[in-house]
Amino acid sequence: MVLLSSLACLGTIVVPGGGLVTLATVLPMLGLPNESIALLAGIDWFSGMFRTLLNVDPDVTVALIVAHDEGELDRAVFNGEKAPVKLAEKITDGV
Repeated sequence: MVLLSSLACLGTIVVPGGGLVTLATVLPMLGLPNESIALLAGIDWFSGMFRTLLNVDPDVTVALIVAHDEGELDRAVFNGEKAPVKLAEKITDGV
């Protein structure tokens, strides 16, 4: 049961609201009624926001590091000091 629960949680961590589906599967195995999901639904929204933050923050950090290493990071655009160049303008200018 612990192995099944662990595997189910790994598959649903990236899906918003996926924890509720996992709870619907795991709670009957624990002998708890499915109605208890309603108590946890409000908490799942908040924990989903934190899971999203923990998923997106490292992705953005790595993208910035790679852009800096490749010489593609324009600090003036990053800091909001100038407007970014649109992709269509880059293509027509041959950049």
